[in-house]
Parts: sequence; structure tokens; C-alpha cells
Amino acid sequence: MIRVQFNGSHSMKQADFRMIDSNTVELTGEKIKPETTGFKAYRLNGEFLGDYSDYTEIKAEVKNGYHFSKP
Repeated sequence: MIRVQFNGSHSMKQADFRMIDSNTVELTGEKIKPETTGFKAYRLNGEFLGDYSDYTEIKAEVKNGYHFSKP
């Protein structure tokens, strides 16, 4: 479980994160919406994990989430 902050948003959402391949990640969780702004990822303790601002396309919809990919 991590926290994500979509670009342009002030709030953070908890999500499960999984790398699908070098250009696609999966975010799942109750509050994950099909945002196309990219996001930043953080550990639950606030430690920065990575900038995924380039992941602005929805590649697939999965149960409770989406596959986000680079264009």
C-alpha cells in the first residue's frame, strides 16, 4: 500500500501499486479514479517513491483500478 497524489490535486489517496512493465503501472483502491494528469507516489510514512507524471494514459481498467501508461 502506498499513497498517490495526482498532479493538480491537493489530496492523497491510498492505493496498491504494481509495475506491469517499464511503461505501465497499476493502481488499485477504492478511491482511484481514471485521472490522466500523472501522479507522484509516496510511502505511507510520507517518504517520496517516484514521479509518475508521464503516466497520463489509461491503458486498461481492472477491478478497483486502472493501468496507467506513458503516451
